[in-house]
Amino acid sequence: MFKLPKVKGLASFVMIMGLVCLAAKVEAKPVTLKFAHENNINSAIQLQVEVFKKLVEERTNGAIKIQIYPGGTLTSSPEELIEFLREGAVDFSLTSTGNVSGFLDDLQFINLPFLFKNYQHLTAGLQSYPVRQILDELEKQIGVKAVGLSEDGTGTCITSKKPIHSFADMKGFKIRCMMNPIFLDMYKAFEAAPTPIDWGELYTALKMNAVEGQDNAPYLSYTTRFFEAQDSVAMTFHYWSGFVFLISPKKMESLTKEQQDIILGAARETLAMQVEWSHLNDEKVLKALEKQGKTVTYPDMAPFIKAAQPVYDKWFAKYPQWKVWFDEIQALNPVGAAPEAGIPQELL
Repeated sequence: MFKLPKVKGLASFVMIMGLVCLAAKVEAKPVTLKFAHENNINSAIQLQVEVFKKLVEERTNGAIKIQIYPGGTLTSSPEELIEFLREGAVDFSLTSTGNVSGFLDDLQFINLPFLFKNYQHLTAGLQSYPVRQILDELEKQIGVKAVGLSEDGTGTCITSKKPIHSFADMKGFKIRCMMNPIFLDMYKAFEAAPTPIDWGELYTALKMNAVEGQDNAPYLSYTTRFFEAQDSVAMTFHYWSGFVFLISPKKMESLTKEQQDIILGAARETLAMQVEWSHLNDEKVLKALEKQGKTVTYPDMAPFIKAAQPVYDKWFAKYPQWKVWFDEIQALNPVGAAPEAGIPQELL
């Protein structure tokens, strides 16, 4: 116990207050905040959380500690996760947009086929006004701060037992997909046979030939050993589905403004880092697969994009604002873009 000396006078009072402040500083304990996510410890999400933990702890000089709970160890459902965040029982989470889309219909907009045409377009699109509008509305609906989106590793490719060289190879192809109406519409438009299967049962379903393929990205498929049952991967980039970074407002309000700024800054930095890290490691996995004798194909996606038109027609009719958002995001595609005056010949 810290004891104050007996002193008199103004100078003594000033000294006492200084000692009180010093005592409070000496006896202050670090604040421990909980970060829960549903992915395994080999995932890009785990890496993102580890980097977030490092940045926050270093920048607050240890005043804030981050405790990580991977693999869905703290919550059993999306509804429970949101409630825990509201109450402050969980302070941070990275969860699939599919898990929280039930709270906001517009969140499904992000899952439209070919919303982002390439990696560079995705980077720009995640910073777009439409995406920020959707996240702001999500915050209002669930009472939890939605900082931004990162990569969850779906939609960039299709793995299969036999190579997919073209649109024709999709006919009747039995592909596992999430129970999402947009995904079901998309794969039916591709003339495939979409089959919803729980994530935890997917490895067994591939081994037992219950489905012929699935649509998780190369790195995720590699670390979950799906290529033990799959010999080919087609790089298609036909849709994107992400993770949303959620923060409990209850605990944030108890922190200083400086600490809040550190947390928000680290969250945004790691969102950008994780997306790029995922893409870099997808490329590494593709090279490793080719060395192992697996087949990597790059189908012409024009027939896929054409086939997706009825999907747009259906969902734009239901949500007219989606058409406006879609067009705004298409304008952000940097690949092939040029000013009206054209590009100098020496740069072509």
